[in-house]
Amino acid sequence: MKSLLFAIVMIGVPALSLPAEKWQIYNNDKYKYEIQYPDTYEVIITGPEKERDGRRFRIAVKNITRMHGIDIEIYPKLSLDQIMSKMKAPKLSEIEAGDVITTGKLHKITWQKAMVNGMTAVKMQARFAENDELFLTSLIMDQVVFTAYLLPDVGLDEPFVARIISTFKWETETHNKPDAGDGK
Repeated sequence: MKSLLFAIVMIGVPALSLPAEKWQIYNNDKYKYEIQYPDTYEVIITGPEKERDGRRFRIAVKNITRMHGIDIEIYPKLSLDQIMSKMKAPKLSEIEAGDVITTGKLHKITWQKAMVNGMTAVKMQARFAENDELFLTSLIMDQVVFTAYLLPDVGLDEPFVARIISTFKWETETHNKPDAGDGK
């Protein structure tokens, strides 16, 4: 079983031991991946009603809010460059030359190159302009995007999100080989 475990130390947060709470495993047979999440969270399959097959889903805190959590979107056979293009994000070549920062009236977004298990990734962080508080973070890689809507008051902060993301793995080797085409 080929795994794409996301090493916590590789995405810029300290390694932490898993909590004593019980963790669940969500498996998806169609897209061949799995991810673990704490018992105090739930998996919510999202996307258009007729397309709820696990390509898009959210891991959210039970009984608090379904708005805050980690959105995971699978992009079968698309490379990091192709996904970045679909997102209308800065080009990977720009990010590789140095952090790219875009600002708006209400927010500041930083795009950074990251390495995850030897593979190129992009980490995006959005902060409120008023107080520089981090409210959203994404990790973009070949075939998958993780986006977390943070809620530190209930423990949904960046280190905890990294712990959940670190459990994601592909079940087959084929998911490590995006198409060379334009993905359109």
